Amino acid sequence: MGIRVGMAVYTLLIVIMVFSILTAFAEQLSLNAVAGIAKGAEPGDVVLRWSTSTDCSPHTVDGYTVVECNTANYVIRRPDNTTVRFQPNFWNIVGGSGENVMRWSSRENKVYFYVNMSNVKLQWNIPAWATPEVILVGRVPKAWGGADTVGGYPWFSLPMPASKIDSLDSVVVDVWLDLAKTDYTLTRYGLMSWFEDFAGNPFIELWMVFQNDFPVTGTDLGLVRVPAIVNGEATELVFRGTYTTSGGGWHLVVFELYGQTITSGEVVLDIKPLVSKAVNFVSQVSKVSTERFYWTSLHVSVYSGSNSPDKGFCLGWVLHKATLLRKLPVATVTISTTVTATTTMLTTVTQTVEKTVTQTVTQIATSTTTITQLVTATTMQTVTTTTTTTVTDWTMAGVLGVVLLIIGIAIGYAIKRR
Repeated sequence: MGIRVGMAVYTLLIVIMVFSILTAFAEQLSLNAVAGIAKGAEPGDVVLRWSTSTDCSPHTVDGYTVVECNTANYVIRRPDNTTVRFQPNFWNIVGGSGENVMRWSSRENKVYFYVNMSNVKLQWNIPAWATPEVILVGRVPKAWGGADTVGGYPWFSLPMPASKIDSLDSVVVDVWLDLAKTDYTLTRYGLMSWFEDFAGNPFIELWMVFQNDFPVTGTDLGLVRVPAIVNGEATELVFRGTYTTSGGGWHLVVFELYGQTITSGEVVLDIKPLVSKAVNFVSQVSKVSTERFYWTSLHVSVYSGSNSPDKGFCLGWVLHKATLLRKLPVATVTISTTVTATTTMLTTVTQTVEKTVTQTVTQIATSTTTITQLVTATTMQTVTTTTTTTVTDWTMAGVLGVVLLIIGIAIGYAIKRR
């Protein structure tokens, strides 16, 4: 009996070890897959690489365009005739070992990014090093170059005076990004915007984030609820806002997704309530009228870095979709009710109609309330069960499995001797 129990424990621990190793290896493979695709450029693609070079002249390699320098960026015209600017934006890095690549696939109309660097040399000793991103609309502040604007949406363009934001019906963004990273890499993934003052200097840095390893402390702006669709499910996303000032001296507002994290999948949301809240609050505390600064850009960004420059950072992402929509798609529910009344006397008909109409209206209102509550309950269930995928270090999982295996052998042997 003791031998059978010991063997059962031994077998169970072997299964746990194998499962741990295979699971960790599968997760690691997803990051490696992003690296392989990012480096697998085809004719017609555009590839950007950060380097210490200051020569940003594009050149052609095997039919695709390459830009490799310390400020590499490129404007792409997409199949829908809109334009975007994508860039590695290694703003705090001056050196390091390893590799990095950012690729736009002309065939898939997707952007891939991958970096694996160590022994990173920094301008400023802070954990934030780079913001690989795609600018959807507008341009960065003039003080930083203020290159040509991108976008091309007939109903929306940047820059615009901040005073016009409240008059907008909505600003709907549709973004689908899948992110993978090692456990020592820090990221903040979401939408961000720049605002500039009359002189073209950065005035507000605004983040609307789905995942955040860079906590911000400051003035609590409370919760803001925005209508959204997450992976096809209509819902309401809740963001908690925080206001502070950045190390660069401008205003910083971060709206962080409250109670959940999204690192993969498609999110469609109306960001106007968030932008409006940030702009009006900063205007109030700075005593600068919204007529005196401009909303200049809207990006999909992954703020990233690490707590260890020697260890560096390793992450990859795929931007499947990033666009603006005229309005947020909504689902509607239609209820049809037919009421038939038959009578033989005129006075009776009049009384019956009055009574029937009154009751019918009340019943419809009650049904509508019930349906709304049902949808809300379903939505909250969907949001609550949203999960995130983070790439783990498979080496540690393998070591854990081996330790468990040794423990199992020892237990089995002890039981056998009894």
